[in-house]
Amino acid sequence: MGLWVWLAGISLTLSVQLGAIEFQPDNSTAITSVRLEVFDLSGRRVFSSGPVPGATYKWYLQRDDGRPVANGVYLYIFFTHTADGKELRSSVGKLAVRR
Repeated sequence: MGLWVWLAGISLTLSVQLGAIEFQPDNSTAITSVRLEVFDLSGRRVFSSGPVPGATYKWYLQRDDGRPVANGVYLYIFFTHTADGKELRSSVGKLAVRR
């Protein structure tokens, strides 16, 4: 199942898989790395991927310490980095985790 999201000048597809969500920009030709940050509803960061080479990122619904996130609603920001040094940032997205 895919969810389409429009970001600042780019579009992003979220693919929901068993135990994971894959973030993939639809036009990834110039993207060299990506970064995902996830926050709880109080604004505390629960996960940051750090820069990851490539154009996609699969989040396994885990916190920074490797523990699974609790059921609930989370906010995310997805960043892309291009070969010429530009960083594009998504607007804040919302997703729900329910196991």
